[in-house]
Amino acid sequence: MASVELSGDAQDDLAAIRRYIAEFGHSPNPDIADRTVKRILDALRILEAFPQAGKPGRV
Repeated sequence: MASVELSGDAQDDLAAIRRYIAEFGHSPNPDIADRTVKRILDALRILEAFPQAGKPGRV
């Protein structure tokens, strides 16, 4: 099975996305921020299980 590892920059970006949505989004909401990050991480897990489902390249 393929492995997806987040670089330090990618982890920082996810934290920044979460912070932005929680504090400054259209309707600032920490729960929506958490769900958004979870959806991104879930998509990465799908790519781990099915690497041919995505396009080759850097993430």
